Amino acid sequence: MRAIDEGAGPLVMCLHGFPDHEGSFAAQRPALLDAGYRVVCPRLRGYEPSSQPGDGDYSVRAHAGDVLAWLDALGAERAHLVGHDWGSVIAQAVARLAPARLLSLTIAAVPPIPALFRALPRHPRQSYLSWYIGLFQTPLAERALRRDDYALIERLWRSWSPTWRFEPGALEEAKSVFRLPGVPRAAIELYRQFARELPWWWRAPKLGVRTLALSGRHDGCIDPALFREAAREVEVHLEIDAGHFMHRERPERVNAALLEWLARGGAPSAAT
Repeated sequence: MRAIDEGAGPLVMCLHGFPDHEGSFAAQRPALLDAGYRVVCPRLRGYEPSSQPGDGDYSVRAHAGDVLAWLDALGAERAHLVGHDWGSVIAQAVARLAPARLLSLTIAAVPPIPALFRALPRHPRQSYLSWYIGLFQTPLAERALRRDDYALIERLWRSWSPTWRFEPGALEEAKSVFRLPGVPRAAIELYRQFARELPWWWRAPKLGVRTLALSGRHDGCIDPALFREAAREVEVHLEIDAGHFMHRERPERVNAALLEWLARGGAPSAAT
C-alpha cells in the first residue's frame, strides 16, 4: 500500500474517500507540515493492484486494521486521524476498535454511523441522494463506473459538490487511479460489504475519542439536515460553505478548523 509521508512531529494520518485517492489532501498537507506535524496519506486497500487482498476482504474493519498496521509500521503509538467520506467511516471504526491509539478524530462528509441510521427515517431525501448505492449492489456496477472513461466519477463530483469548480487535472488524476486493474471492483466492494457489517455498528462501543465533524452546507451526497442531526454525538460540528469535498473546495476554512482542533488534541471524548 503506497502512501504520501512527509514531515516530522506528531502524526496526522489522512484517509481519502470515494471516488478519490491519497492526493485528496494536497491542500491540507502544507498547512499541517508548517504547523509541525508529520503527515501520512495512505491509498486505501484495493486502490492499486498490490493492495488487493486474495481473500477479497474489503470490509470497513479490514480497512481499520490497515490503519492500525500503518501506525505500527510507522512506530507511532498514537496519532491524529482525519477521514473524508469512506475515510470518515474507516476512521470511526478505528476510534471504536482502538481509541487508545488516537489523539483526536476528525470526520468529514459522513457523520457517526449509528446516529446516521437512526436519523434516516426522518430524512427521506437521503434515499434519493443515495441512488448510486443501489447501483453498486448490482452486477452492472463496474461496467457503469467504467463507462465513457469513468464519466460517473465526474457526475458524482459535480452533484456532490455543486459549488466546486475543480480543475480538470484533479479529475483526471482520480480517474487514473480507477483505471488501474481491479480498482473499480475494490472500490465497489466496500459498498457491498458494508451492509454485512451493520449489526457490528449497532453493537460497537461509542466513539471514545474527541471528534470534530465537518460537513458541507451544499453537500449533494449526505443531506445536510441529516448530518446536523447525526452529528449531535460529537464534540464539535462545523458546517462549511461548500459541498461534499469541502477540504478540496474550501481548504483555507477546513485547514483553519483542523489546525485549531489538532492543537487541542489528547483529551478523551465526553462520551467515555
